[in-house]
Amino acid sequence: MQDLCTAVARVAGSALGIKNIVLATDEVECIDFFKSYPFTSPVIVAPAKYLPRGRTPVHFSGHDGLAIGREALVTCLLLSRCGFLLKSASYLSGWSKIFNPMLPTWLIAPPNRQAFWFPDRILWLDQESGKLNRTAVGRMRSLALDSIHPDGGAEMTVSGGAPTWPH
Repeated sequence: MQDLCTAVARVAGSALGIKNIVLATDEVECIDFFKSYPFTSPVIVAPAKYLPRGRTPVHFSGHDGLAIGREALVTCLLLSRCGFLLKSASYLSGWSKIFNPMLPTWLIAPPNRQAFWFPDRILWLDQESGKLNRTAVGRMRSLALDSIHPDGGAEMTVSGGAPTWPH
């Protein structure tokens, strides 16, 4: 979790015009850790009413499926409206890029090899080949984020005004 916060702090401290950090997760431990981390930008936690029960993921926890789906869609749309998406291995945030193809995105670790499918598979392959947000990827590499491997499943979205990327 510390590495993930370090990555977010580096992006938030860059010259990208970031004003807020939006955290979208259903992991209570992650929320608590992020709230206590000394970021220079405020952390806003996207509301999550439906949370996992113990070690059972939210989608298997007995909550109403329609309500979970509705909450997931709203969260995904919220993430798609941010200025920059720094994402971990969760498919929810991958769909944010589908809703907003121009969303600058950086995957801080490869998708799980046992679940290497769309949309994260395409995002990762494009990032590795240099097709994904060429300038954003270059800027993130200059911040040395490509060596950070998070241990959580939270979505880190760094928001503010939409950054303009030089061509």
